[in-house]
Amino acid sequence: MSRGLSFGLLSAFFLLLVGWGEAHAQMEERFHIRTLSIEPLKGSRKEAKGIEEKFREALNRTFRLKVVPLGDRDKADGLITGSLRTSGNALVVSVELREMKRRLPAATEVVRIEGRGDEAIEAGLMRLARALASRLPSKGEVTQVNEGQIGIDAGGLQGVPEEGVLSIFRIKGVVRHPFTQEIVEYQKVPVAEARVTSVGEETAGARVVRSSLPVQKGDLVTFEVSREIANLYRIRRSHTLSRLPDGLPPKGSAPGKRGEQVALPPGHDSGRGWAQVGWVYLKNRYRFGSSGLNFTRNVDFFPVVQADLGYWIWSRLGVEAFYQVGWIRFDNQAGIATVYARPSWIVPQIVVRPPSIGPVQLKASLGYSVYSFSYIHGDRTFFVDSRMSGPLLRMDLWGRSRTGFLGRLVGTFEPFQRVSEHPVDSGSSGRGTGYSLEARGGWILTDKLEVEIGYRFQRYRYVFSGAGSRSGGVSDAVASEQYSGPLVAFRFKF
Repeated sequence: MSRGLSFGLLSAFFLLLVGWGEAHAQMEERFHIRTLSIEPLKGSRKEAKGIEEKFREALNRTFRLKVVPLGDRDKADGLITGSLRTSGNALVVSVELREMKRRLPAATEVVRIEGRGDEAIEAGLMRLARALASRLPSKGEVTQVNEGQIGIDAGGLQGVPEEGVLSIFRIKGVVRHPFTQEIVEYQKVPVAEARVTSVGEETAGARVVRSSLPVQKGDLVTFEVSREIANLYRIRRSHTLSRLPDGLPPKGSAPGKRGEQVALPPGHDSGRGWAQVGWVYLKNRYRFGSSGLNFTRNVDFFPVVQADLGYWIWSRLGVEAFYQVGWIRFDNQAGIATVYARPSWIVPQIVVRPPSIGPVQLKASLGYSVYSFSYIHGDRTFFVDSRMSGPLLRMDLWGRSRTGFLGRLVGTFEPFQRVSEHPVDSGSSGRGTGYSLEARGGWILTDKLEVEIGYRFQRYRYVFSGAGSRSGGVSDAVASEQYSGPLVAFRFKF
């Protein structure tokens, strides 16, 4: 055999070995990283105290990365190592994510945290956790395939949205940095798209709607994460003690059929803020009584617009502002409009979210209410500019069914109200009380938008101890005012 031929055969054999080794290494590459183990961060233990625990919490909150105890590291998909150092008043955290089986690096990230406060540290570590999660190619894996129906190992806890679209693909290979061996690029092969049909805690079912290749078990899945849904499922899981909440399947259970999907935690608001716009058609009933003058003043169904804006500063404490204004036309006996009035309500509030009672969610508010009734021309015997202001207590109770129906009850109580008039017609030193009740039902239109229809009833009572100008001086007068009517409101959460 010639030397050239021998060299050619040896070169081909060597290339075959290298190619087999690369293919074998590629087959062993693990691209689906869900569970992690964290080694202690290197650096000053004084500075690292508490940092590792906060980092674990941040990773668990990314909805894709779950931290397991160090003793179970053999069961984890990935391993995180890192270091912590100080730079003036800043902390610099460097971490590396390695695939557990081969210990090859998948990603490295560094975050600089300005300041040593808890909020600054938690925010910086959350940025670090999200940066690591964004470097991974998938959010789930296909676990079942059956005639166009598939199951995946990601669900509500990972932010899988109802009716969401899943992109299914395979990894053909990776490009690594020649020196650090960190993954620079994933080479993906598109397989199919599927529409989500059912969602559990950590599983979901979907129907294939478009495919270029047959879907197989082990194919990878990505989707647009709904952080609102993930938060809702996490809140519901946190309420679980000795059993799972009604309607939730056990962890790892197969996805259900259409119509058997898991309901979201009943009634829980998602997001940090909310805005509501509503329309109300109210009746007004006013009654005045004294030793020298008695009359009633009524109007049917005048339009009212209300707006409500709130924001959760912390998980259970927020602020809210409510505004409502209406337009009343009073006609004389001939049906001619003689008086136009504009009642308005302004209520800034501090909001507290107590723990839920089973499926019922609560929201308690303490605010300061200002109710004004102003009019444009008219007989001052029957009309007067008035104002009532004082503390307001409010309680909201609401819940939602698995079919998307909402139920809400709202009650307010306004004690120790100060009543004033201009001019002082009814009497001086006015005091009042008030309360309101609302019952609503509605539907969830999207993750962020809801519509509610209901009925509102509101009543005030005024007592005047001094003299006024009505009927030559009135003392010990008592008045009552009532508003009631249907409403419709749209609520947006952000």
